[in-house]
Amino acid sequence: MPLREVNRVQHWDKDSLTPEVVRALAEQTNRQIKRLRPDDPLQNAEELVNQFMNLPPLIMVDLWAVMEDGQMVAQGLMQCASIGLNEDQVQSGLLIDPQWRRQGLESELLRRMAAAALGRGRTMEIGDIPEDEL
Repeated sequence: MPLREVNRVQHWDKDSLTPEVVRALAEQTNRQIKRLRPDDPLQNAEELVNQFMNLPPLIMVDLWAVMEDGQMVAQGLMQCASIGLNEDQVQSGLLIDPQWRRQGLESELLRRMAAAALGRGRTMEIGDIPEDEL
């Protein structure tokens, strides 16, 4: 991956996420839904903001993303819960806008998510990657 792209990956955890970042996340996700599953309903950005801004303490969230001209163009979202069950697992998703693929962002975001998961003692990552990104 070009060094300039690695340096553009930003990280937010649950406490540092802002409504603006969550709206950008929803906008990118909706662009992907329109492209890949046009019959599926879109995410309501304000509902997503409300969900992320009011997560219970036992839910952990990390987001790594690349922004370009105020739009999120790549995201790696990881979530896990500390509820006494499945303490070895994290759930993750990866979305890269088509024009940003094949530059190493996928690998970089996955590397960062895996490192964070291992840092929390989580050894099983359950992921969601759109079919056209495989």
